[in-house]
Amino acid sequence: MLIAYLPQLIGNRLRSLAAASAISSELNTPLVINWLQTSAFDLSYEDVFEVDFKTASTEEVMLIGLENGLDLYTEIQNWHGWKQESQNGRHLLAWLAMFCTPNQVSELEPTSTNKNLLLYTNDFHYKFSLDKQLIALRELKLAHNIKSRVYALLNDLHIRDLPSVHARGSDFTLFLNAKTDWFDYYREMILERIPHDSDFFLTTEDFALKERLLEEFSSRVRIRAWSSYEAEPSKTPLTPNSTTTADSLVDLYLLSCTNLVVFHPQSSYAQLARVLKGTI
Repeated sequence: MLIAYLPQLIGNRLRSLAAASAISSELNTPLVINWLQTSAFDLSYEDVFEVDFKTASTEEVMLIGLENGLDLYTEIQNWHGWKQESQNGRHLLAWLAMFCTPNQVSELEPTSTNKNLLLYTNDFHYKFSLDKQLIALRELKLAHNIKSRVYALLNDLHIRDLPSVHARGSDFTLFLNAKTDWFDYYREMILERIPHDSDFFLTTEDFALKERLLEEFSSRVRIRAWSSYEAEPSKTPLTPNSTTTADSLVDLYLLSCTNLVVFHPQSSYAQLARVLKGTI
């Protein structure tokens, strides 16, 4: 059995789920997902996807660990690792670590004969077939309510194959160069990569950045209507909730229908949008 531990935000959560699905297939072991609803991702698995995997609650994972033992694969010295999870108020991994030694996630091999594993990663696993992980990502089936919103907005905005911009800004400022002017960063790339006579689709979580880009490029921008929560300047950077998480999923799949040409190279969200192209 391979248990996928999934507490992340959208980009890392979907990469981790796809990786676990492909790895469980390569190891010929059943996949069970421990999908955590958190304050930053307040949607159940059923809210996001059609049910394809067996799920287990945190309590059920603890029982599996007690009865059968688990080999724990996670980041060791990383702020996404098991110690950081405990600091975030999620103690399952720290509890498991009391009676099973945590292994670095990169130590998991395609030749592994481990019977029961728990995997916590935030990226694809590059010792296993990347092609199979990308296929697993593309085969995820959106829940009806999310898919319906995507199709409705595609019809309203007419953005299929249009150039697009994913302008992630406010939260990147926290761990990249705090002095970066994200408006200048994206403005220069838009001018360089998108023809001046072309409209483009814009997604961003940053209210101030959105307003400046709309002011600069005015009628060329196509963007979905923001919720009242998103449109409050005081909410930048946003504290995600179930509404903004669903909106972000919709934006992700809308981006996958466009020609994404402007994005930050470290954005997992932009990476996923390009991998998902053609699935809607």
